[in-house]
Amino acid sequence: MSLTLEAPLAAETVTAPRSERAATVTTAVLELTVRVSAAGNAEAAAKGLVDGLCHQVQADQVVFAVRRQNSPALKLVASSAVRQLSPSAPWVQDLARVLNESCGDDLCWLDDCPLFAEFGESSRIARLEFHTADGTSVGAAIAVWTNAARAGAAEPLLRLASHALAPVLALHARSSLHAWSARIVDCLPPWLTRRYRWALLGSVIVALAAPWPYTIKAQVTLEPVEHRFVCAPFEGVFEQSLAQPGDQVEPGQVLGRMDGRELRTKLAALDAELARVTRSRDSNQATNKLAAAQIDRLEMERLTQERDLIERRMQQLEIRAPIGGVIVSGDLRRHAGATVNVGHTLYEVAPLE
Repeated sequence: MSLTLEAPLAAETVTAPRSERAATVTTAVLELTVRVSAAGNAEAAAKGLVDGLCHQVQADQVVFAVRRQNSPALKLVASSAVRQLSPSAPWVQDLARVLNESCGDDLCWLDDCPLFAEFGESSRIARLEFHTADGTSVGAAIAVWTNAARAGAAEPLLRLASHALAPVLALHARSSLHAWSARIVDCLPPWLTRRYRWALLGSVIVALAAPWPYTIKAQVTLEPVEHRFVCAPFEGVFEQSLAQPGDQVEPGQVLGRMDGRELRTKLAALDAELARVTRSRDSNQATNKLAAAQIDRLEMERLTQERDLIERRMQQLEIRAPIGGVIVSGDLRRHAGATVNVGHTLYEVAPLE
């Protein structure tokens, strides 16, 4: 067995009345009880017990073993010298065997135990049993001192702690997973054998631990931060749609076309009228009819402006994307041949950025 011993704490040699010593012991046990009670689980409670008890009794090391429900054996779970125990370590197994040997008293001294001979003749080893009020054993601890004087002074505190801490340790044990599993097994029908009980319990635990997919469906609308609307440039007939929602477009890409037959007809009529008025103006100037020539000149300006307007509309027959992105709305394939008004929204483009 190998135990790691820490440096002894400095013991104060103060002569105090018996009542003062009793109050000091009670205060130390109360602090230790509060520390163990505040632990979140049974493992943390055991670690807090060995660390606190080692400090209060000025021991070099304290180990603690818990008694599982429905099992007479003690299992070593905490040591003040190490952060986490290794069950396969030889010294852990040796200590577990010593702890399982009952001495018939809450506190007994194991100075003649061969297992602790390596600590020298002046060392003191105490085995402390934790009993509840009904006599149920919840665990046991072993404390080791290399200074026999400190061991003798710690005996009142150990005896009081064995009764004060037992209910707290029992409460942590009942709330552990092992205790709950034992209760579930006890609730099973008596016709189930022990093997089938544990098999059934294992199946339930695996079923509860396995992840079960749960899908939540909902309709959502994804709104882009920036919108660009493509509207009808003039009143006319929408001839053809070349894009639909979901298509990715580039800047300047043709999205649709307006019908230009009516515009081409008007443009031809304006060209003919403009040619007629031009000949009339030339004839009036030749015959020195200045007033009639001035009227023809004004008519020519009006026709020219109207022709320019129609030519600009001819250039806008192809509806193009103002920016690159994705078509959000504007599937107008079913509306081919329908009349649209000026400013009517034809497409909605959202940039990819």
